[in-house]
Amino acid sequence: GYRPGPVDGSYGAATASAVLAFQKREGLSRDGRAGPQTLGRLDAPQGAGPRSDSGPAIEVDLGRQIAFVSDGSGAVTTLNVSTGNGERYTRAPEAGGGIGVANTPVGRYSVQRRIEGWRDGPLGLMYQPMYFKGGFAVHGSDSVPAYPASHGCVRISIVDSDWVWDTIPNRAPVTLYR
Repeated sequence: GYRPGPVDGSYGAATASAVLAFQKREGLSRDGRAGPQTLGRLDAPQGAGPRSDSGPAIEVDLGRQIAFVSDGSGAVTTLNVSTGNGERYTRAPEAGGGIGVANTPVGRYSVQRRIEGWRDGPLGLMYQPMYFKGGFAVHGSDSVPAYPASHGCVRISIVDSDWVWDTIPNRAPVTLYR
């Protein structure tokens, strides 16, 4: 139910992201390292799963900073995400200017449109953005920390973004909750 990458003997970025997703789901300390506490929980995980496993769909738990991606076959994968940090920021002129607050919207939406590859948006680079509400998207990023850090989008790793892109079609449900 996680995406640690291929078994290659290397503790790379995909493995660290999968461990971080596991730690978030289990309510453990979030450091991306498979220490004694994390390894001890592997045999008996206790963290709650998604509210629904029907799919294809994306479900984002903003409180735990994880996403559950259902592929339509009943399989659910848990991903590390970083969402809106709640801070104020200055909007780019092409986005209407003024001051915005970096909140991720809560509710039920669907994938409305997508842009393949990199997009240089008003608030920065996004990889494979899948828009679910106006300018809000689930997208790949080089930075997916253990805490909320985005302007409101749902950041996922670049590697996970390619997989989500291939797994989630247009009009698939995207549900976000606290």
